[in-house]
Amino acid sequence: MDHPMRITPGASARPGPGESRLAGHMLRIRLTEPGKADVNVAVPLSLARLGLTFGAVTATDDLAKHGIDLQQILKNIDSVGSVMDVVDEGAHIEIYVQ
Repeated sequence: MDHPMRITPGASARPGPGESRLAGHMLRIRLTEPGKADVNVAVPLSLARLGLTFGAVTATDDLAKHGIDLQQILKNIDSVGSVMDVVDEGAHIEIYVQ
């Protein structure tokens, strides 16, 4: 028999540093590499922090190839604006909050 899912808020449901101030903002990731399809993703920051991200598996994997840990970055975002703008081996990586 199926039962409706019930969510009970716990310690992890509390907003972390900067989360309430950034409610409603978007995380944007742009990755361009010569000879490869561009990655251009926008997702609500709150969903990105929950791990309910987009084609983020691809974005996370692509960023990891350049030594960038997206989950660690998400934990430390506390303001709107540029988070990272890197050129690595011809790839241009931009991560920012709007």
